Formats: sequence, structure tokens, C-alpha cells
Amino acid sequence: MPKKKYSFLLTAMNAAGPVNAVLGFGELLKRHGHEVTFAHRSTFRRAAESRGFLFLPLSQGLLGDDQTMLNAMDTNADTFRIDPLERYRNVTQQDKERLAALEAQYRNLEQCLFGIVAAHQTQFDAFVHDFCDLTRALFATRHPVISLLSANPLCLYENGPPISFGFSTTSDPNVWAEAKRLFIEAHELNIARTNTMLSEFNRPAVFDPLRLVLPVKTIGFYHYPAQLDYEEYSPKEGGWHRIDCFIRSVEPEGISLPLTFFDKPGKLIYFSLGSIASSHLDLMQQIIDILAKAPHKFIISKGIRGDDLKLYDNMWGQNHLDQIQVLDLVDLVIIHGGNNSLMETLYYAKPFIVIPYFFDQYDNAQRVVDRNVGYRINIWEINEERLLNCIELALNDVEKHNRIREISQSMRNSDSGTQAVRMIETIIEEAKASRSSSRSGSIPSSRPGSRPGSSMT
Repeated sequence: MPKKKYSFLLTAMNAAGPVNAVLGFGELLKRHGHEVTFAHRSTFRRAAESRGFLFLPLSQGLLGDDQTMLNAMDTNADTFRIDPLERYRNVTQQDKERLAALEAQYRNLEQCLFGIVAAHQTQFDAFVHDFCDLTRALFATRHPVISLLSANPLCLYENGPPISFGFSTTSDPNVWAEAKRLFIEAHELNIARTNTMLSEFNRPAVFDPLRLVLPVKTIGFYHYPAQLDYEEYSPKEGGWHRIDCFIRSVEPEGISLPLTFFDKPGKLIYFSLGSIASSHLDLMQQIIDILAKAPHKFIISKGIRGDDLKLYDNMWGQNHLDQIQVLDLVDLVIIHGGNNSLMETLYYAKPFIVIPYFFDQYDNAQRVVDRNVGYRINIWEINEERLLNCIELALNDVEKHNRIREISQSMRNSDSGTQAVRMIETIIEEAKASRSSSRSGSIPSSRPGSRPGSSMT
């Protein structure tokens, strides 16, 4: 009997991290024979269609554009040069208003998704989303909803340190308590506005910025290798399951480095601060100026404002690079610690340095230090000696290299992605049986172990 084929609608918050994670998860579903449709800005049509997905455009105007992001970064760039705990100790009313502005973005996202779901929901068997928790459209139907978390999973563990501060798990819990209090106080306006919006959406008005996610409707998955997960702080939020990784494939456009670039001396190193931090030109140029003094050659992901950066003779770069292709080439990676970038770096078994900029990047940066697999440099501590010395340490740390290779091998050998797809298939089958039984007036049976809370790992 041939395996049943299901149809999924995938979407994500308007940010590179969630989009890339959803594309990777869509490829996982596609490999298991299912049909995937990606709904987002037209910018991502090619990324979707090159993976064999169908594509539905969301309103570009409502979701905003790159300039919207740049304006926000310019307004707040200086705050990212400060240790997070100190920043929250000195929160202003303007900061509180800035944090609360996310509510308007979710209202726009809801408006986009509502039209898509209303027009096309009968085509799909389930919805998959990343960071669309605070909307209504996907959750108001009878469809199963598969929630993804593309961020560091610390937010799922209530007993751990608070998110976004980059605390070591061995640090003082009294400081954690202070940080949690300051974090909630800073978000008080955000919490009030968001819960009002959720009530309007008939969603649970239980928004907690320390948790990030609402209780799952059906089931949730995050990607993080077992060696780095926070199981020491179990239990985690109900309904969430770990997948070792769901790494997206390469983009259709290749990269073409000048052949003479490979003749330059030293190791080949990749530097990227991601789509957001790379717009901070002063920071990017400061680091690039230091890298120019290293006895190595560098591939630079310059970012959306890359035309305004000065590169040196030991460098080659473009405003946008397909990171997956680059990782296969290099000896060392210097990244911002976004969750996708960290997962990709580990998957390709590259030694790395993390320079965190905001949000869960701090937590990833500290987790790799705590687990002795990577190096962390804070942007408020960057100087020439520290960065150049750290590069040599990272290149020559055999112990860390071995740990990274072990993690890479476990990610590549894991069947957790296949298990996740099977769980989703069972959920869809049961949802269809339940709807059919409801129409006929009978009560459906349920097989043990098929509930969304069953264990994967």
C-alpha cells in the first residue's frame, strides 16, 4: 500500500532565521514524499520554488521590507554595545515602547495570513509555522498546527537561566532572578498590548517574553543537537520535541571566488554577523579592520549595506552569500550565534568563534563555551589582541575540533527528523479520522503513543 501524501502550508515570521528554518523543515517534509507550499514575501519565491515547493505570496506592504529593519537597527544600534544585564538595569520608557512595537508587526502578519488561510485552507492537511504564535489565522481552523522554534531552546526550560542574557548555567541564580525581574519590567507594556491582542484573536492571553511561545495547539519541534540541549533543566514546555537539525540545502545561485584568492597565505576563514547585525556598519568595519591584520584570508558576508564597507587584500566578500556553500570551503567560522548559523556550522564540523549581537545569540554563545565546543567574544570587549589571539586558539584547539566532529556526526546520523515526520503523519491521520467520525456520529479510537506529547528523544 503506497504511503499517504499530505499537503502542508508553511510560513514564518518576517525574519531570516525563521524563514531559513522553515525552508529546512519543508525540505524534510518534501524528502518524505509530502507536498509543501510556502507562504511569504515574494522575495522568497525563488528559494521556495528551487526546493520544489509551491509558493503563495503574502502582502509585501504589510510585512515591511529591509528598510524597516534598517531603520529599527539605526535607532537602537548603540544599545547592543552594552552587556544585556546592564542594558536592562537602565531601561527607559522609550525602550519599553520599542519592545511593545512588536505587537503591530504581529497584527500585520495576522492580516496577511488570514487572507491566505481563508482562501486556501481546504488545500492543506496541516499548517507549519515559526514564530507565528501570536496570530490567529492558523489556529482558528480544525487543522493540526506544527509549531517550530528556530531559536535557542532555553526558553522551553523554566528552571534554567533567563533567555537573552547569555548567562552560564554555572552562574549565580540570584543574578538570574534579578535579570528575570528586570526583563519582565522592561516588557510590561509589550505584555499588556500583546495579551490584549491575543484576547481579540481568541488566543490564550498568557504571553510571557521569557518563554517566547504560547502553549502548542498540536505539537512543536526545535532543532538543537543533544550534546548542547538544556536537559539538566528538565522538564521543558509540554508538546515540544527536539530534532538534531533540519538544515536547508544550498541556494540555486553559486558563489564564484576568484581563483587567485585561494593562493593567498593562511587559513580560509568565514566572517558573518547575520542579516541584522551586519547592518551595523561601525561594528562590521571595526572587525574587518582587525581581520586585515591576521595572517589568514577571509570570506566576508557584508550584509545589505556591504557597499559601504572597505575590504582588504586578504579578503573577498559579497553583500549576500549562501552560507551553506561557504561552510564547505573554510577552516574556521566567525559568526553571530544565530541558531541556524550555529546549527549549520556544527553540521559542517567547522571550528568557530561566536560574537553575539542580540536575543538568543548570547545564549548560544555561552552554551558552546559551557560545553567546550566554541569561543565567545562580546562586542563590547572586542579589540585587536583579543580577536586575533582567539582566531589562533580556535584554529589549533584539537580538543574542541574533536567535540565538534562528534556533534556533526551525531547530527548527520540522527533519525529524529524522520521520527518527527512520522509523528506528524500520525497526527494528521488521527485528525482526519476524528473529523470523519464526528460527521458519522461515532467516537474515534486512539492508539497509545500517538498523542502529541509522546517522546521522540
